[in-house]
Amino acid sequence: KLTDICRTDDIKFIVPTRDEELFFFDRHRKIFEEIGCKLIIPSSETIKLCRNKRLFTEFCRNNQIKTPKTFYEKLRSDDFPIFIKPNDGKGSKNTFLVPSPEDLLFYERQHPEIDFLLQEAIVAPEFTMDVFCDFDNNPISIVPRQRLDISRLTTTTLLKRPKTFVKNFA
Repeated sequence: KLTDICRTDDIKFIVPTRDEELFFFDRHRKIFEEIGCKLIIPSSETIKLCRNKRLFTEFCRNNQIKTPKTFYEKLRSDDFPIFIKPNDGKGSKNTFLVPSPEDLLFYERQHPEIDFLLQEAIVAPEFTMDVFCDFDNNPISIVPRQRLDISRLTTTTLLKRPKTFVKNFA
């Protein structure tokens, strides 16, 4: 068991690096705390919010953070092209640029098990930012990157002047 390893090797904290691990560690948070191992994970509410793209989009809108237009009603032909992605997905898996209503039907039929989020297609450079904070939520490290390619193996590049980017982004 992982808890046995933590006890035996006197591990004081764990930093999960994969989204899928967050729910596991959240469910077992108390067990790890009892053996003196701190889990570096967000609150249960934050995990649920950030893993659900619809909830996160609404959170952003309610806090005046710009997001692509999200479609909840029936789409009109002039709404296309759109971008679709799984509501709970990650890593660009099963994401598609959809040029027409016919293509949307095709993807929905090909993947009936997926609850797709439908958003306006935005063609622009994509940036991502990794932020690591201390126990008081003060940033320790901020690493902004520009995504150059979306594939099974995501390719990114570090920005030359990350402090300028972070300041302008905020």
